[in-house]
Amino acid sequence: VVLIDGKEQVVRLEHIDCPEKKQPFGTKAKQFASDLCFGQFVQLNHNSKYDRNKRLIAEIILTSGLNVNKELVNYGLAWHFKRYSDNFEYAELEISARNKQIGIWSEPNPIAPWDWRKGRK
Repeated sequence: VVLIDGKEQVVRLEHIDCPEKKQPFGTKAKQFASDLCFGQFVQLNHNSKYDRNKRLIAEIILTSGLNVNKELVNYGLAWHFKRYSDNFEYAELEISARNKQIGIWSEPNPIAPWDWRKGRK
């Protein structure tokens, strides 16, 4: 959630899908993103697109230039969401994290969040 002109806006992180809260690394991914962003001014890179839940689809950029979305993938705390993104940089970051076996990739059989959600319904 970010404040834009004093109003709360929920943001969906573009290009990525993080584990759900009850999945391995779900809480860690949320905490990691929160630790990076909390109380800071950020830039949102977006194309004014919203999902069906009225969340703004965007990349979050810190004033330091750090891309929060890419950092989550880089640290093995999110999947590159290939169904909605063909971004080469995110693909490379996921491959690197997989090769290092960090975060979600340290699990023997990580379950993608989109598959996890299907199983919960």
